[in-house]
Amino acid sequence: MRKCILYITVFSLILSGCGSIYSNYREVEQLLVIETMGFDYLPGGVQLTLASGISSAGIKGPIRLSGVGPTISAAMDQARNYSFEDELFCSQTNSVLIGEKAAREGMEAYLSYICQSPILRTDVPVFIIRGGSAFDSIMGSGDSQHGVSEILKGVTEYLETRGGSHIFKAAQISRDSLRHGSALCCALEYSESAEPPTESSQPDQIEGETSSARTLAVAGFGILKDNRLVDYIDKDAAVGVSFLINNVGISSIQLEDSMGRSIVLEISGGGSQVKPRWSEKGELTGLDIALEAKATVMEMNDDADLSRESYTKQLTQALELRLAQLVGDVLRQSAKLEADFLALGSQVEQHSPLLFRHMNKSFSEALPALDFHIAVKASLSHTNDMKESLT
Repeated sequence: MRKCILYITVFSLILSGCGSIYSNYREVEQLLVIETMGFDYLPGGVQLTLASGISSAGIKGPIRLSGVGPTISAAMDQARNYSFEDELFCSQTNSVLIGEKAAREGMEAYLSYICQSPILRTDVPVFIIRGGSAFDSIMGSGDSQHGVSEILKGVTEYLETRGGSHIFKAAQISRDSLRHGSALCCALEYSESAEPPTESSQPDQIEGETSSARTLAVAGFGILKDNRLVDYIDKDAAVGVSFLINNVGISSIQLEDSMGRSIVLEISGGGSQVKPRWSEKGELTGLDIALEAKATVMEMNDDADLSRESYTKQLTQALELRLAQLVGDVLRQSAKLEADFLALGSQVEQHSPLLFRHMNKSFSEALPALDFHIAVKASLSHTNDMKESLT
């Protein structure tokens, strides 16, 4: 009987709202859903920039806010003062942008805030703005009907389907930095859009003027060492990274055949295996890297004849040579920076745990002296040659 009375009492308290988990409930119309968050470095502080989607808190069009302060929390408090008295809701944040200067000064504080904050998800994608700031990118991208949040959704979809790349998220970047001392982060550039200008391309556009719309485009990877941006990998070389981290997506690669004619192939799959080479004294001397790649022919000259085995073989060899070059460039960049942003050390450790444990220096320190041997095996398939179908 006592248990029954207790249950009724607790249930009554919940319904009345006294001590209830719903005591801080807000109407949906009062929530300003933040979909994009940006960080920029200021001497002695941080600039925080926020943006909603095209429709939030009952207001049509993206809302953009900014605040500054000695800490991220202080900057967030200042931004709330300009939120039309709406509650900022950050659990739906889909992208975090970090200005280049902030990334070079150090990303640890921003990543720590994301991973420890109860209002953000640890799996949120993080992007570095190559040569620019998060503030400019958020405030200036898109127009009154199409803001930065919508642009970033398109960027994410591109990277997931046709980028030949990989989206690095906050938790993964923090984990890789902790384990390997280095990490990769997707880079974007703030530039003019390929779309034609409109009469309201900029949020602060003077009525009647026309201006080129600004957007965000994929710009390779940022290389982090000790949580600081130290270099970039260009977009064209991103396919080399995708093979080395075994996350090969669909991407295009342009080649020339033996007659100098331009051929465009589409990478459709593949991966790599890493095998260490050790000396008799137990010293790591090099890495043997075996790549496999699958590709299809997307564009070619009318004179090209895929029915000839010799021609297909020549294209395959050209693809193998190009992939070996791209992978080699990434490996040499890793060695030059003494930064294991590809997590190759983990693969070496899995292959030879005892030898790895007794190395007299860290894997990153050993990188500059290593000899890299790259072997590529490629295959062309499903070429859809119309000449063959008509014969």
